[in-house]
Amino acid sequence: MRFVTVKLCILLITTSVQAGMAIGNGIDTLYIYSSAMDRTIPAAIVLPSTYQVNHDKYPVVYLLHGATGSFNDWLTRFPEDGFLQKLANKHNIIFVMPDGDPFGFYLNSPWNRESQFETHIAKEVVSFIDLNYRTKGYAEGRAISGLSMGGQGALYIAIRNPSVFGAAGSMSGAVSLNIEEWDLPEETIATISREVNKAVGEGNNITSWLIEQSVLNQIEVFTKHQIPMIIDCRTEDFFLEANRQFHKKLTDQSVKHLYKEYSGQHDWNYWHKALPFQIHFFSEFFNNSKK
Repeated sequence: MRFVTVKLCILLITTSVQAGMAIGNGIDTLYIYSSAMDRTIPAAIVLPSTYQVNHDKYPVVYLLHGATGSFNDWLTRFPEDGFLQKLANKHNIIFVMPDGDPFGFYLNSPWNRESQFETHIAKEVVSFIDLNYRTKGYAEGRAISGLSMGGQGALYIAIRNPSVFGAAGSMSGAVSLNIEEWDLPEETIATISREVNKAVGEGNNITSWLIEQSVLNQIEVFTKHQIPMIIDCRTEDFFLEANRQFHKKLTDQSVKHLYKEYSGQHDWNYWHKALPFQIHFFSEFFNNSKK
């Protein structure tokens, strides 16, 4: 077991939540009612600086947070102030950061009505954003990415909703939901498993169901609905082997994707460096897909 995993599991368990912020200047908190879950769920939005001075429609990148986190992690945890705003201004895109609960894993639970996050994001959040903002309301104008739990969620939601999202990405993605095999200390595995079970519901066969939902085990769907994808992971990341397996399966089935490995760990310093590459990838996709 690598010593780095102790530091990483602390990161997983200690993410802070500051819901309800309203920053202004193109960055605001939204409250979106979910009929699927019968509750109101927050999200954040970042508008490019040009949004208020023209009447253009903009592409949207949806960013999904990691385990223990919340929608506003993307605004508060980067080491550089205004980082997302700068990316939005540079590429003329809108960022939307939905909330997926700390351990919801962006799935539609068969057991817990209050955990229907695939439906919430792919249908409810997208519909809300398209209704209230000037967006390019078609798949070629939308991309979705995420880190850790959000990496699995982004790829999972995109490939199951190819008419909604035209491209997808993952940073340090939990592409295998076989939690017992994660390269973390046993006590951390037990804690995460317990919290995921609470979020998904105390039903039978949860472990096998989670494994089935892993994008690592959805290769047939990726082969059928091929969309542009960018996937990266750090060489000291506890999800590295699962990402390598996922990359190999995609390659063996001739599923086009961009896969990169970089030195480093499962942390925000890495995601600060990785996100601009993902956004550049999506920006090129948007530019090449203009309608």
